[in-house]
Amino acid sequence: MKEIYELGARHVWVFSTLPLGCLPGGRASAGQVTCNEVENGLATQFNGLLQKGVDSIKTTTPDYDVQFVDVYTPLRNIVANPSASGFTNEQNGCCGGTAVASGELCAPFTGQCSDPSTYVFWDFAHPTQRTYEIIVSNILQQHK
Repeated sequence: MKEIYELGARHVWVFSTLPLGCLPGGRASAGQVTCNEVENGLATQFNGLLQKGVDSIKTTTPDYDVQFVDVYTPLRNIVANPSASGFTNEQNGCCGGTAVASGELCAPFTGQCSDPSTYVFWDFAHPTQRTYEIIVSNILQQHK
């Protein structure tokens, strides 16, 4: 972040990590259907340290508008209550589907769901476009 500042950037957003234990790949790696709270705990610790680092840089470079942006919480909220956002599947990826649990990644032979807008995740680790639209809308409301 300091190197970016030295290159002349003055407005930067630093994004937190996602709730890694809730991603289809994170669940599959632990053999779980529910979120893997060990992985989420590590992600939360990382995010806390990252936020402290951002706050520290802000104190030493007052003309640097660097902001920590939490993407963990909005995605975690969507996973916890998918129907509130109109999703019907928060466990599997649209591409790869239940094959993710057996180690398959999104590929031409794994197929994809017929309506990605009903899935929270596109594949083993990435939210769908609709999920990101909801998260970004939330972020923009908080960081006006």
